[in-house]
Amino acid sequence: MRILFNRYCLSVLIALGVISSAGAADVYEEAWERVQNGALLVDVRTPAEYSEGHLTGAINIPFQDIVEGLAQKRVSLNENIVLYCRSGNRSGKAQKALESVGYQSALNAGGYEQLLERQPQP
Repeated sequence: MRILFNRYCLSVLIALGVISSAGAADVYEEAWERVQNGALLVDVRTPAEYSEGHLTGAINIPFQDIVEGLAQKRVSLNENIVLYCRSGNRSGKAQKALESVGYQSALNAGGYEQLLERQPQP
C-alpha cells in the first residue's frame, strides 16, 4: 500500500511539474553514489519506524532532532549527508533545518522504500 501511495505522490508531483521524472531518478542515483563515497546516511523517521526496517549503515535521528543530533555526533558542516524518511517530507524538513544552520551537503533522498528499490546491486 505504501509503495502505491508513494508512486501516486511521485506521479502527481511529476504531472504538476514540481519535479521531472528524470529528476526523481537522479536523486536516488545521486543518493546511492554519495553513500558509496562515504556519505553519512541518516534515517529521520521515528525510532519505531527505524526498528521496523532501515537501510544498511543508516543511523536514526528523528527529523525534529536532526540539528542537535548531528551536533552531538560532531558532524562537520561540510559532511556529505544523505537523509531519508517514509516519503521525503520529513527528510525535506530535516534538509532545510540543516541548511539553515550551515550544513552545505545535505541531500533529501526521499522515501525509504524507493531508495531500497533502487539500491545498487553488488
